[in-house]
Amino acid sequence: MALEVTSTSPCDLLNASGYPKLFLASSGIAEPVAYANIASGGTLIKYVDSLAASTMTNPILANAAPTSRFRLVQFLSGAGVASTAPGAASTTSPSGDSSTMNGQMYSTLGAVALKTPSGQYEGIIDNYIAPSVSNYLTPTFTSGGASLVPDTKFWTPGDIVNGVPQPNATSILGKLIKAGYLLSESQVYTPTQLATDARQPSPGSESLIYLYNLAQKGTLSPAQQTLQTTLEATNLRFFGAFMAEYCYYRTRYDWLLKKFFEIYSTPTTGANAYSSSASSTSAASVLYGSGRPMPSTSTNTSLTQSDYIAGLAYQMACLNMRLADMRTLLSKINAYYNGVFTNIQGDINSSTASGSNKKLTQTITALQTSASEANTYLTETDFAQEAMNYNSEKNRYSNILLGFYAFLNIAALATVFQLSRN
Repeated sequence: MALEVTSTSPCDLLNASGYPKLFLASSGIAEPVAYANIASGGTLIKYVDSLAASTMTNPILANAAPTSRFRLVQFLSGAGVASTAPGAASTTSPSGDSSTMNGQMYSTLGAVALKTPSGQYEGIIDNYIAPSVSNYLTPTFTSGGASLVPDTKFWTPGDIVNGVPQPNATSILGKLIKAGYLLSESQVYTPTQLATDARQPSPGSESLIYLYNLAQKGTLSPAQQTLQTTLEATNLRFFGAFMAEYCYYRTRYDWLLKKFFEIYSTPTTGANAYSSSASSTSAASVLYGSGRPMPSTSTNTSLTQSDYIAGLAYQMACLNMRLADMRTLLSKINAYYNGVFTNIQGDINSSTASGSNKKLTQTITALQTSASEANTYLTETDFAQEAMNYNSEKNRYSNILLGFYAFLNIAALATVFQLSRN
């Protein structure tokens, strides 16, 4: 597992004080400050804009735990694979700035955040999911916070041919793999490299399974050792970025949900009745504006109780949609790597590749079981559908990120795939 199941909330592990514009504290934050970091003119502030306004060299975790038994926590503490991996998975994948060449720098958000070769930060929602449909950033919902993205937009098998990402990839997952943020099937396993009559692959093209097989003989060159740790770090780095972005939206949803209950539960009559004139000016300018017109019943300095609630509900629906879409993407990633494992299993059980059938079958079965269990984190009811059951939802969704490492523990292949030539 990547994170401890008993943790109150995975997002609580992140350094909210070091990244106040990214992870909103659950308490102690002034209302105008919170609103200013959530939206502007009725439209949610983009994650990439908040990244650009943050000091990216702060630790990503509130408390580093380099000896943690949870691999993602260990990685984000700058330990384990992070202490030796030099950066991106290939010359075409995002390499970040020079500081990422030091493995310890993986303990900062700047080192794990998605970044183009030119150094521009990217967001999963802003750069990959939102562009897939029109009006994603200012949606008109027909029901709740339902996704506007068709299932085929998340993943198209034709984006990967013979394990290699295609230049014209159109799906969200295909583009992420093409950009080098996630390992492609060929980077994990290239069947021809383990055939009994296989020639030595060209330098830099070795798959992870090939390197693990070769390492058992103790014959990895320095370049191959570097490639191995680089490949091992790729998916962990992506999940560090995924976790940060997910919690960006999650902490905003939680803050608005608390505000929703506060306004909703305020009586309409009596000494403590809601007063439109006392409503937050910052709330009016955030919940409504060019992205969402102000209702005729309210003004920029005075929100009726119903308009205040409606404005909060809309922004929560936008956040819920992002959270749900990120969970959908996670399920597609899960399915993709399950397919990779299935292909490995099929090849190893054939006569074209060398290795231990028995151990591989046991290993892949265990990995598939982990993937199935991890998938339960991805099929929960949307936040908006259970908004009024906040207390129970907080507990149910606190574990939503815990499935990360269970089904993508690529680094664990070093110990569980016991490949050796006979």
